[in-house]
Amino acid sequence: MKRQLINCGLLGLLLLTACQATEQLSIDYMIPAQVSFPAGLRRVGVVNNAVETPNFEAFRKEENQEKMWKEWKRNGLAHQERYVYGDAVVATEALAEALAAENYFDEVVICDSALRAHDIQRREPTLSRSEVAQLTTELDVDFLIALENLPIRTSRRVEYLSESSALAAIDVKVFPVIQIYQPNSGRRNIVLHATDSIYWERGGSNPARANVLLPDDRQLVREASQFAGSVPVKRILPSWKTAERTLYLSGGANMRDAAVYTREKNWDAAIGLWQQVYNKKNTRKKVRMYAACNLALGYEMKDEFDQARAWILKACDLAAAVYHIDVNASPVVLSKLSLYQAVACMNILQYAAELKGREQNAALLKEQTEQFNNPIAPL
Repeated sequence: MKRQLINCGLLGLLLLTACQATEQLSIDYMIPAQVSFPAGLRRVGVVNNAVETPNFEAFRKEENQEKMWKEWKRNGLAHQERYVYGDAVVATEALAEALAAENYFDEVVICDSALRAHDIQRREPTLSRSEVAQLTTELDVDFLIALENLPIRTSRRVEYLSESSALAAIDVKVFPVIQIYQPNSGRRNIVLHATDSIYWERGGSNPARANVLLPDDRQLVREASQFAGSVPVKRILPSWKTAERTLYLSGGANMRDAAVYTREKNWDAAIGLWQQVYNKKNTRKKVRMYAACNLALGYEMKDEFDQARAWILKACDLAAAVYHIDVNASPVVLSKLSLYQAVACMNILQYAAELKGREQNAALLKEQTEQFNNPIAPL
């Protein structure tokens, strides 16, 4: 499973001085999920196991809206924070749709009816083994992914920008709780806590006009719940991540020519030129450090993480010699360096840490993507 995209347009110069030029590259790569499923689990049932709670009781209606607007005008700023429960039915449907869209499992079956809707007596919040067995049989699936809880925090802010304009905004944070049930398994159920936020902002001539343009309580809960359903997918399945990489251009004609090859995605040709720069006897240490960083990038783009790690470690050793620092210290002391030197050094050390993570994740990612006939399709 491989997807490497690169945008070699000049997105901005991170470090630009008389002796160094860099170019920023955006790359997309896949990261493993928090959960690894056995190959035999090909059909999943998505169920709503959240406790049924009135959606809007937690929203306190203001008895005197006019009084509230006057207070906001007097203070110039108003802030209101509330906690509510999301719409579990909407979130469960969104979760099932998001899982199905990834084409990871053979089939995604949804049961969005609240399993606890007709409870008369209080029972354990998690599904029992008998309930899991019954549901997997009825839905004809191998395992269950259940929405267990959906708390939502809303933060509403209204403020005057001037005498004739105001800004109203709502920042909503969702906290969906997911549990994965495997029938006839000695493993403990897997619980995932996800968090993400969604934001609305509107302007108007006064706070009341700006605020009325925001979603009302019912629409807010519905849209936030739909969003919340998609949030856990990146924890359940492998997902794509966009990262920035630095390409070093200084150091002579070979470094500049290699940059042209990167725009053509000809990484083998670029690697050959960078190796010439690195191996040349009279190459300055700083230029050799830049070449080593570029070589790490080239091998990363080829998914050869052992080579990438080897080259970035050489770059770290050269950084230690060039900047006279201990790169193995924790934390690395950069206080004696200029701002330019500190940023350059931190770029290299941060890249080394990211490559270490990619190398460690490579085997797990391969297992998660190759055990299925239909792995996640590229975007």
